[in-house]
Amino acid sequence: DISSQWLPPEVMRSIAGTGAQFLKESGGGAFYIKLNTTKAPLDDVNCRLALSKAFDYGAAVQMVAITGDVAQGSPATGAIPVGMYGANPADRILVRDMDAAREHLAACQHDPADFTLELSWIAEVPIEERFALLMQSNFAELGFKSEIRRVPWALYTDLVTNPQNTPHVSQIFVNAVTGDPDTLLYAMYHSSSAGTWQSPEYLNDEQVDEHLERGRTETTDEGREAAYRALNDRLMELAPTIFGYDRQSIFAASNRVRVPALSEPEKAFGLDGMGFSFRLMEMTGQ
Repeated sequence: DISSQWLPPEVMRSIAGTGAQFLKESGGGAFYIKLNTTKAPLDDVNCRLALSKAFDYGAAVQMVAITGDVAQGSPATGAIPVGMYGANPADRILVRDMDAAREHLAACQHDPADFTLELSWIAEVPIEERFALLMQSNFAELGFKSEIRRVPWALYTDLVTNPQNTPHVSQIFVNAVTGDPDTLLYAMYHSSSAGTWQSPEYLNDEQVDEHLERGRTETTDEGREAAYRALNDRLMELAPTIFGYDRQSIFAASNRVRVPALSEPEKAFGLDGMGFSFRLMEMTGQ
């Protein structure tokens, strides 16, 4: 009577054809393509920037569209999802720029022909295989060879504990635990978090650490906004991650299912409810 949020868009689309309703859970989170900053050629910031500029953001969003009005994501504007402290405006979306990608590649100390990038995807999340294929096509335009590797979640969490075993590219979906960017970004980008499932980049940057710590200690909205805006800018400069899109969870459900927190705006949570949204779910019997 109600689906998983992880079904591919075309499966959701086919379910909708049977008269199902769509339920939406918005939250502060995104689809992140993580780059191992310790492994050549991605230890060079210009190589990372080249990949981030070559990624087709528009195609990625189209890939998660279910109907003309319903999608599992919206365009990203930077490292921080729209609506959070430090985020760029919704009209400043990330776009593919192959000219910029080639300029960064020319400044990279590595020759892409010397490397084969390992593009991993989580076995339990089949949509990620399609993103791996998209990346393979995009990055090939810069001369990068790549191989796609299917990795079960349990294996992924083990691999990333060692930078040498961590793939060049990993894909994860992460949501803030609360509506505050600290719960989203600290565990991903502070140097003390390296080697966890959220932080396979192994980023170690003093400025990033300072901005994250300042975000925790500022006591005014203005101060925290400034801290996270500076963090956003710094992360975009370093490109430890390709910020694919801002995400939202979509559930297909029969019309017998009623979930007020997902269908009635006044009862919705401003973050991912982690299952709490379903506490009032009921079957109407119709």
